Amino acid sequence: MINEAAAALASEIVDITFATQEKQVTRDAVNHSLSNANIWSLDSRWIVYDAPVDPSAFSATEVSRINVESGEADLLFQSRDGACCGVASYNPRREEVVFILGPDHPSPDWTYAFTRRRGVIVKSSKLKSFQPLDAMNYAPPFASGALRGGSHVHMFSGDGKWVVGEFHLRRRNAGPPDQRCGRAEPA
Repeated sequence: MINEAAAALASEIVDITFATQEKQVTRDAVNHSLSNANIWSLDSRWIVYDAPVDPSAFSATEVSRINVESGEADLLFQSRDGACCGVASYNPRREEVVFILGPDHPSPDWTYAFTRRRGVIVKSSKLKSFQPLDAMNYAPPFASGALRGGSHVHMFSGDGKWVVGEFHLRRRNAGPPDQRCGRAEPA
């Protein structure tokens, strides 16, 4: 039964490669890393990306966008104090981009990790300034009510009012962090 259904679907697949033409939109000599969803701007003119120094690691210090028509690159966010950033995606209703920002002032024993990252939003009209999504503390002293972990894979809801993110809770004992889902309402 499954093979029959697969064969029926396969017979409906149409090869459109002859009718398409690729267009390279980046030409600079840096890595360009795309999130797996929501990389297109509201007007479909821009693609958001980060530029990791080492493509095998979370090592980007910039979140940018590129205009697919003109090739113009636009820096949205530049991290500081050694923090890395990335995994950017657009709000489907407003000119906002959400992404991960790692810890400031990393050291060999305090680097980017599941429990040491946060979600932030950049409004395209206010370049380089960000709004944190997480009320969190990475290390003592902990504020009452603050999260004790890091968030990841942030995506806006279809109406653009909410953000969902995977949350990694820091455990006191050794072992992998707990994974949770959470949401935040952007202001």
